[in-house]
Amino acid sequence: MLHVEIKNCNFKWQGKDKLFSIDSLEYQFDNDKRVLPIMGRSGLGKSTLLYLMSGLKLLPRNASVMWSTITESSGEKTAFISLNDKSLIHEVCYLQEFSYAFQNAALLPYLTIEENFHFCLEKSGKNKSEKSTISSNVLEKIFPSDFEIIKDSYPNTLSGGEYARAALGRCMLTSPKVIFADEPTGMLDPETRKDVLVTIKSWLEENKSSVFIWVTHQPDEPSFMGAKDCLICEDGTFNIKSVKK
Repeated sequence: MLHVEIKNCNFKWQGKDKLFSIDSLEYQFDNDKRVLPIMGRSGLGKSTLLYLMSGLKLLPRNASVMWSTITESSGEKTAFISLNDKSLIHEVCYLQEFSYAFQNAALLPYLTIEENFHFCLEKSGKNKSEKSTISSNVLEKIFPSDFEIIKDSYPNTLSGGEYARAALGRCMLTSPKVIFADEPTGMLDPETRKDVLVTIKSWLEENKSSVFIWVTHQPDEPSFMGAKDCLICEDGTFNIKSVKK
């Protein structure tokens, strides 16, 4: 499974006095710990931390974020990616080991949902037939009852819940090691939010070695997703705390 370690991360927003500081923080995912919510009040740096952990934002000077894989049988740790090595950040993105979903996830408006999925597979080395098969498999799983309609629809014709599921489906195409999501259900009603979370849980059940890290303000989401721990921002830093049942 995966292990992440963050060190010497002192981040200050340009032109502001706000600062969060992480001297040392690490988390090991395992079969029972495959989801990690990031929570806390608005404006404290939850999304910034998510971006730093995922390579979407360059690390401050002297900071490091190291992702490693842990061999279950031996416990041996093997470095997977160091995000303070700028040259490797692009490599991870191109290899599509990390995937990203955001509250305002930008599906390309001039492509159908199926074409959006094909576009995301351009760097995968798959041929046209393989792209079609992968896209169809994912779409059928997240839209089991209306797959044929959704695949030929344009993003602006989808409901909020359909759009959110399509955006998440796009993240699932390459079976990434990690999906990072910034409030993926933040704009949805409770019932639709539940449907989207069920989609994520189903994907995790099929992809046993993958993990899901997301920012949320919804207090019920960690327990619904089966999270054991939560990454909470308070007093200018982040700490791991157990999720209350």
